[in-house]
Amino acid sequence: MNKRWFGLIGLLALAILPSRAWGQDDMSFDDQGGDDQGGGDQGGGDTMSFGEGEGEGEGEGEGGDSGGGLAGLLGTTPTTTSTEPMPEDQIVDTASLPEPEIWAVQQSYVLRDGRFELTPTYGISLNDPLVTHNAFGVSLGWYITEVLGISASFQWYQGLGSESEDNFHIARSFRLVVPINEYEMGANLHFAYVPIYGKLTIFNEWIFHWDAFVMGGVGMLFTRPIPVVDPEVRTFDFGIRVCANIGVGARIFITRFVAIYIQYLDYMYMEKLENLNIAPEETTDRNDPLWSSSRYNSSTWLGESKFTNDMMLHVGVSIFFPFTFDYEFPK
Repeated sequence: MNKRWFGLIGLLALAILPSRAWGQDDMSFDDQGGDDQGGGDQGGGDTMSFGEGEGEGEGEGEGGDSGGGLAGLLGTTPTTTSTEPMPEDQIVDTASLPEPEIWAVQQSYVLRDGRFELTPTYGISLNDPLVTHNAFGVSLGWYITEVLGISASFQWYQGLGSESEDNFHIARSFRLVVPINEYEMGANLHFAYVPIYGKLTIFNEWIFHWDAFVMGGVGMLFTRPIPVVDPEVRTFDFGIRVCANIGVGARIFITRFVAIYIQYLDYMYMEKLENLNIAPEETTDRNDPLWSSSRYNSSTWLGESKFTNDMMLHVGVSIFFPFTFDYEFPK
């Protein structure tokens, strides 16, 4: 134990007074003992030796402590090197493992390119407070690319519209008549562009994919005025009105081929309205000179044409086919 204390004191002295260590003329770290060179001057010789013989002699002469010297102070050096081979069942061949899949951007849930879309719908009019123009419809579309498509639609209106009570009360209370019209059917050609698609979560549990599109096109409507000024005499037939349409829509996909469909379209056309004035003559003879101003002459029944907007909200279900599709690139 004393040997350890002396060693520590010696190390501290060397750290405090480094000039004494630098003043040694010769320092040897050979394997020879210190008896040949250290016999004369033991107090301040020119040679310092750390031979194995000296270290072993001192260690054994000071009480037989095998851990003497610097090795005794620091203890034995542990070793982690093992020469035993690892069992073969614990060796993993990393070359046989598959490469990890890293999905930086997920694939689209639904592909539209080259697929057909069949959409039955029901539509209601939004902007006419005096009469409603509800309709059953169906459209068939085909996507030329992933974002561009064309479609044709057909709507049936007759028998589904109705006059509002406001029209009756206004005419009765203020003696004012507002000309209104009704639709029979419509057919349109549309061009669609899908600029946005994504996904949404509901109640933090269900995830649905959706897309949004803009649509525009041309078509025709079969309409006629509803006689309200002189209903006892006047009757009107349906006529063709050329119309343009523009709108937006969205789909929420339930599966890869079924989606909830919602669409807003504005049909714009020139409507022929009922004449608010009643011809003064009552003659029914076409050969009568007064026939041109007779209330029975149908040429006096129509008034001016007016630019009309028919804003429709269509709701339905989209069915894509083929039902399945293949991705061009793997995940």
